[in-house]
Amino acid sequence: AYYCIYLLADKYNVVTLQNLLKKHLKERISSLNLNDALDFYSFFHDLDNQEIIEFCVKTFMFNIENLIYMTEWYKFDKELLKKLLADSSLIVSDELVLFHALCRWLLNDQFDPDRLTNFESNACELLPLIRFSQMYETQLFLIENSKFMRDAPELVKETLR
Repeated sequence: AYYCIYLLADKYNVVTLQNLLKKHLKERISSLNLNDALDFYSFFHDLDNQEIIEFCVKTFMFNIENLIYMTEWYKFDKELLKKLLADSSLIVSDELVLFHALCRWLLNDQFDPDRLTNFESNACELLPLIRFSQMYETQLFLIENSKFMRDAPELVKETLR
């Protein structure tokens, strides 16, 4: 219902109604409701509404440890992942979990058939955003000896050195 009303308000330039809907949507998203944020993000991303998109991204950051296990994680594009991973306010209990989630994203082409084709460039851009300095030595050892790193192209390995 929100979508239809918003589209009509946008189409007929009913600014007061647009602002009222934005306010209501922000309140729903501000309650850290991840499912609402995921729904609204897709819709408002298509409309290029940066104001609502930013609210959704903040909700993603607060819920990242749940989000990385959802199907929607694999639907995110590289730019959104860069935005999330590069933000210093992103808080996770364990960077290793985030590293594994990123590896799964890099290797999943279910929602983006070009993802594996662009694996090397995606990995070189996104992996340096993982905060390896926050990891324990044992975690770094696990990464260095993981199947992911053994199979990774040399350029990806060089990026992480």
